[in-house]
Amino acid sequence: MLLIPGLLGAGLAIWVTLADYSFAVAPQTIARVVHSAYGLDSHRLWFQGHWGFQYYMQKEGASPLDLKHLQLTQGDYIAMPSANSNVYPLKEPVA
Repeated sequence: MLLIPGLLGAGLAIWVTLADYSFAVAPQTIARVVHSAYGLDSHRLWFQGHWGFQYYMQKEGASPLDLKHLQLTQGDYIAMPSANSNVYPLKEPVA
C-alpha cells in the first residue's frame, strides 16, 4: 500500500537532487567554456558577477571588471552573465 507513494517520493527526491546539482555546477561549467573560448589568446578576459561565477572565473585566470577604474584595451573580452548579482551595463560603448 505504501510502495507506490514511497517510490514516487524517492523519484521526486532524486529529481530535485539532480536539478540542484545541475544548478550548482553551472557556474563552473560556464567559466570553463568562456575561458576556453576567450581566455587563451593575448587579450585579457574580464568578467562581472559574483558568487560561484566569480570564484570559477578567477580560478580560470579572468579578472573582475572594476567599472570605476576601467583598464580595458582593444581586443579585451568581458563576460557578463545574464542571471547573476553585481552585473551592471557599461555606460560607454567599448570598441
